Amino acid sequence: MNKEKLITIIFPSRSRIDLVKKLLLSIEEKTYNKEWIEVISICDHDDKETLDLFHEISSQITYDFKFISRKQKEELDLPNDYYNLGLKLASDSYFTWILGNDCEINIENWDENLYSGLKNSFSEIFESIEKNEKYFYFKINDDTHWDENGNNLTPHGDESCCFPILSSNYCKDLGEFYPVEIPTWGGDTCLYALIERSNKSLILDAISIIGIKHYSMHNKRMEQDEISKRVEEKHLRIKTIDSQGNSYDPWSIPQNFKLMLETRKKFLWKD
Repeated sequence: MNKEKLITIIFPSRSRIDLVKKLLLSIEEKTYNKEWIEVISICDHDDKETLDLFHEISSQITYDFKFISRKQKEELDLPNDYYNLGLKLASDSYFTWILGNDCEINIENWDENLYSGLKNSFSEIFESIEKNEKYFYFKINDDTHWDENGNNLTPHGDESCCFPILSSNYCKDLGEFYPVEIPTWGGDTCLYALIERSNKSLILDAISIIGIKHYSMHNKRMEQDEISKRVEEKHLRIKTIDSQGNSYDPWSIPQNFKLMLETRKKFLWKD
């Protein structure tokens, strides 16, 4: 590998101490080569409990872990204030993976699975990323959109996944992971819709080799807490209601989505 890291993992964090600890320890236990990865967390400066956990757990993990605290804004903006701040701290890596603070990696040697699979079957991907010829989107088993056999769990057949892995050149070129216009839920589905329409992108299935356990209200593994309540409230505020009373996410309105495509066209399309 010519880059510093195989993959950068970024996750926002506030409270959820037990879940955050599970995530950090699962990365330690399930990762084959700790030198291949780095983990970055963005938390709020008033969340002393999480900051104390980060200082405490640093002695229990052997991978590259860094965190930064920031002032929490009244108006929630996950992409700009957490995800993309993490991108600015990231090393030069082939792939970027944004996880929730309610996730736990549950597949042994997930990083070796990814590396070996690409090296043995898609060796040109590494070269393509270094030359910035193409972007790559990896579906993983998030156990909310997909089960371990690759069967779709969503009622409307949504082909995206909650926590895909992206090639870092995508993040570097666009300055984002999830679309910055989607400040709460929905960025995962919108990202897939953008990638699916791009002729510079390739979607690959990694569901059988990389997976997480997601402790979410959406898959009923966790009751709604103050964090998810805040996200939901913001999400509901930005929805649009039509004359028939139907609600729409901002990006699902055709003219809005067309504008999002236009602003990214020079990156997503090759002539």
